Amino acid sequence: MHRTLPLALFAAMLAGCASDAPQLETEHSYRVEWIGERPLIDRSHLTITFAADGRAHGNAGCNHWFAGYTLKGQALSFDPAGSTRKLC
Repeated sequence: MHRTLPLALFAAMLAGCASDAPQLETEHSYRVEWIGERPLIDRSHLTITFAADGRAHGNAGCNHWFAGYTLKGQALSFDPAGSTRKLC
């Protein structure tokens, strides 16, 4: 649950905040700063990078995460995510 939450929130942010259709750039790293109307706690560093081959990956503070993604029109969906298990 905790691993997929940042992904779901990022997808909702992309879909809900844009007046025009979002243009998703592949091989570009995005830094998540806000989720909805709230800043990330302690200004945590949350990143997401979309690869052209349908894989996404990023950093969730201490651990790295990865998942497949699909973009159809304005709908962004993710496969189940995995992550490293560092003891930070």
